[in-house]
Amino acid sequence: MKTVNVCLFIFCFGLFFGCASFPNADKEHNTMVIGAINQQAQGYNYYGSATINGINTSGIEISIKNLKDENIYTMRTISGGQFYSINIPEGEYKISKLYIKKEFGSSWASISWTPPSDAEQKFEIINGKVNNLGTISWECEKDVKNRILYNREYGQVRDAFQEKNKSSNWNEKEWVDIKIIK
Repeated sequence: MKTVNVCLFIFCFGLFFGCASFPNADKEHNTMVIGAINQQAQGYNYYGSATINGINTSGIEISIKNLKDENIYTMRTISGGQFYSINIPEGEYKISKLYIKKEFGSSWASISWTPPSDAEQKFEIINGKVNNLGTISWECEKDVKNRILYNREYGQVRDAFQEKNKSSNWNEKEWVDIKIIK
């Protein structure tokens, strides 16, 4: 099951990068945060046509909190689970929330994850670089688990971006693999 999920994640991730158009780096925006996430849910049955079960890669919100000024920045995945921002300043951060909401007509379903209060999951955003968070898996099984796994598959994120965005000036910048400290 895990092999199928990973293969599907890689396939969807590749599809997204084939369709994406990234803004170029400039004087105002010279730092990028990039990564990919997939969310796997089981046991979430809702009334009507609303469900969130299965593998989800689009519409996931990743909120990160600056540990110095406590500002929160939210990135949203597009298809394939890829997320990025060119508007996050350098500093020390932690993931503060993951959220997904799916709408089905007038029905909707949502799931969120927040780290435990004692979690020390910190990482550093470095100015003037492409900060690669790698791949993240978010596993949800109703009343059993709701957790994230840092897969640290940085090469997948970097290679997919560089292959599909060959003319982007982000490729000229230094890419740093961001290690999330637990």
